[in-house]
Amino acid sequence: MPKQIEAQDGWPIAKVAEFLNLSKSTLYIWSCHDQWGGKYPPAPKRIGRRLVWDPREVIDYRNNKCAITRKELVYGK
Repeated sequence: MPKQIEAQDGWPIAKVAEFLNLSKSTLYIWSCHDQWGGKYPPAPKRIGRRLVWDPREVIDYRNNKCAITRKELVYGK
């Protein structure tokens, strides 16, 4: 994929998975749900057949929202 298109559209799933140290399958599962209220990475947008994420939202998620416990993640506050 050309870098210009990637920068214009957002990050592809492989880059988000690498950045967050997650598997792509985990991101696919999370992208199917919107009930967690921001505890998971931001929802992707669909461009054609691809899912892409806004890099600013992914970076913000990693820096500010990844510091919750597993119990908070599963059961809420």
